[in-house]
Amino acid sequence: MFEDYLVRNGMDRNMAEEAAAVVRYALSLPEEMVPLRPDEKSPFGESAARIVHAPGHADNQLVLHDEVRGILFAADPLLLGITPNIGLWPESEPYPLARYLESLEGMLGLGAGPRAPRARARLSRPGRPDRGVDPPPRGTAGEDEA
Repeated sequence: MFEDYLVRNGMDRNMAEEAAAVVRYALSLPEEMVPLRPDEKSPFGESAARIVHAPGHADNQLVLHDEVRGILFAADPLLLGITPNIGLWPESEPYPLARYLESLEGMLGLGAGPRAPRARARLSRPGRPDRGVDPPPRGTAGEDEA
């Protein structure tokens, strides 16, 4: 139950009841949570994905890079037609825009895009399929605008 999950993770029971009452959908939680650490590999179907730290949109944003299949699961840092929310909250690390831009550069460094070599990401998939984008190959962004 979501309310119990919130309490187990430190939320006051009354506040957890209020929060659980306004959740718009049933949230099923796994029996076990496994911590993900940047640069480690995690089983991913029949393959494995490297965990990549990509802060800016969120301080602890992680993306998955399946190096064997050449797929970058980019979540919200890469959206089509819009920029994800980049905000500075009291509890967040400073300079979120700089960290976001650095994260984007790092994802381009993985070779995300349709012409990337096999060992690099040839395809990217966002957390929201209707808002995803395959970024241009490194060095081509903005060339048409010059």
